[in-house]
Amino acid sequence: MAGFFMSVTITVILLIGAMLLFIHALRKDDKLHDDRKADAYRKAPRQPRTKTMSETDMHDNKMLISGIKSRLDLEDCLFIDTETTGLGNTDQVIEIAIINGHGEILLDTLIKPTIQIPEDAIRIHGITNEMVKNAQTVDAIADDFRRIVEGKKLFAYNAKFDSRLLRQSFHSVGESFPRAEWFCVMDSFSEFNGKRTSLINAAASFGYVPEEKAHRALTDAMMCLEVFAAMRIYDGDIQPDTPKEAENLKGKRVVFTGQMKTGSRAQMKKLASSLGMVNQSSVGNKTDFVVIGDEGDERWANGTYGRKIEEAIARVKAGQEINIIKESEWREMTGL
Repeated sequence: MAGFFMSVTITVILLIGAMLLFIHALRKDDKLHDDRKADAYRKAPRQPRTKTMSETDMHDNKMLISGIKSRLDLEDCLFIDTETTGLGNTDQVIEIAIINGHGEILLDTLIKPTIQIPEDAIRIHGITNEMVKNAQTVDAIADDFRRIVEGKKLFAYNAKFDSRLLRQSFHSVGESFPRAEWFCVMDSFSEFNGKRTSLINAAASFGYVPEEKAHRALTDAMMCLEVFAAMRIYDGDIQPDTPKEAENLKGKRVVFTGQMKTGSRAQMKKLASSLGMVNQSSVGNKTDFVVIGDEGDERWANGTYGRKIEEAIARVKAGQEINIIKESEWREMTGL
């Protein structure tokens, strides 16, 4: 009898062991499957977020910023950009452009350096050794440069770089470099936007798209002016010209939602305040306007609404008077 019970006990133990091994194998297979899914997700390339802008939008936004320049006090401000042979301590300027605060060209010329332009630099700006072969040298334009910048404030996108390369170029031919007050628009934009970015991206954030190729001195100087002018108005340093109908907006309550093309929501709120409007963080009983960022147009058109838009639509259906408008309509209404 004892042998029988022993045999049964061993059989039960073996069965339990087999069941445990089977369960462990299943779990291992599930874990392997999950790991493979996770690994596949990590390895899968993320789809880049694309930002498109119609030609009409480009024109409207460009006119928005360009119109601001005429109302800024930029009489003592010059905007300068250079193209160079490279980034090092012996590199030199090969193109320079200076414009005033109205966008008028004061200097725009190629410059023949005392060293060769390397291929990696040519790939960026497209200026070849052949192009500068018969250009003026730095000493030939030194007097004009000093006359133009004397007593002025010089603005550049990465002023530290431009001023250093110009100084190196002047010294390479024995010319003294004029003392000037430099201001860095790149640093200002970094504080304004919260992150450092290229000049062309900074300009694009305000809807400005250059007509000519970037990485040429005149084009970049123009973009630098546009970025500076745009920051000034968004910071409230200058009030925009507003249509008469905008006077009726004083005291009205507005909610901004979605991604804006012309600045951030915080900047749009600041502009609304300058018109005497009251900003609200959510749609309520006293809301007069809901402004939807133009970047959300496609989602809105497809019936995908955010919480604020859905709330506004529901209130309109219930009888509340709320103007639900696009960012482009808001700009037209306010003259911003």
